[in-house]
Amino acid sequence: MRRWWREPPVGASREATVAITGLIYLVAAIMYAGALIAYHGLGEPWWLQVAWVGTPLVVGVRLLTLRQRLPRTMESLSPIVALIVGLYFVVAADRGASSMPLALPIMTTLINSPFKFALRQVAFNAAVILTATAAVLHHLGVPAGDLILLVGSWVPMGLLMAWAARLSDNAEKDALTGLANRRGFERRFEAAATGYTDRLTVALLDLDGFKQVNDVLGHDAGDQLLVACAEAWGPLMPRGAVLARRGGDEFTVMTQSLNATDVDRLLDAMRLACPDQVTLSAGVASLIPGETTGELLHRADLAMYEAKRQGRDRVVRSRPLPAARRAGDDRLRQSVAASITNR
Repeated sequence: MRRWWREPPVGASREATVAITGLIYLVAAIMYAGALIAYHGLGEPWWLQVAWVGTPLVVGVRLLTLRQRLPRTMESLSPIVALIVGLYFVVAADRGASSMPLALPIMTTLINSPFKFALRQVAFNAAVILTATAAVLHHLGVPAGDLILLVGSWVPMGLLMAWAARLSDNAEKDALTGLANRRGFERRFEAAATGYTDRLTVALLDLDGFKQVNDVLGHDAGDQLLVACAEAWGPLMPRGAVLARRGGDEFTVMTQSLNATDVDRLLDAMRLACPDQVTLSAGVASLIPGETTGELLHRADLAMYEAKRQGRDRVVRSRPLPAARRAGDDRLRQSVAASITNR
């Protein structure tokens, strides 16, 4: 529960959050269009009424078709921005005590937030949105009973959406550590690689001597060690980073906004934070133009084994593979694929 409070859902990848945001804009456009039809316009210039519907419609379609990433600050402030714009629409409509239906599109932001943000930000958004909306509607003359109904219906709906947003976590979450599992990591990794890739970096981590822990102390002790590592490393992760357990004692870290120096500092901090005097070996690689995600992971894997070879308990940064080496790896993959197909 603490992880839910401070971290967004596992499924809150860039593609998912942008798609949800785009859908919310489309819903708002439809609801504003319905309000204009129901109230026979707002007595304003026709171009302004078109703008009320057209703006969220264009933004929603653009987000859904182009999958463009919102700036981080804009993404965090989007519910509050939607609140301000929506309340301006409500006040401009000047419908007095009958203004409450016009405020319903504002409430759609409560559906959006749980799918994008940690629960602490969802709670903040809900408190600001419901308080501000109720205050404005009360000022316009909406009866207190209607306001209580509005808030009372949307609070449980927001809680339901927060719960639904995390149902998918179970399919993409490692049951032991609570981190993203291999499936969850790969989905987010592929989504990240299709967008802004100038700083996409992956590190593969392997605990040194983990097999001996299992052999000497038993698998329960090994499981406790893995959980302790996850708990020690989790607070070190910067915003936007993904920490996942690939399987066994192997972990993966993906970052999209850190430079090489900051990534090295993060991995060194993780290495020093290992519990019970356990050490780790890590290989790190950053995406280069023209490289596939498979090649990036392969380079990180080679760097991790180089860290093992050099004596363990260290971080090794990968260099781009020579063209001849990449060609040889491609032929090997094609040969394996052909042998599987021919069986």
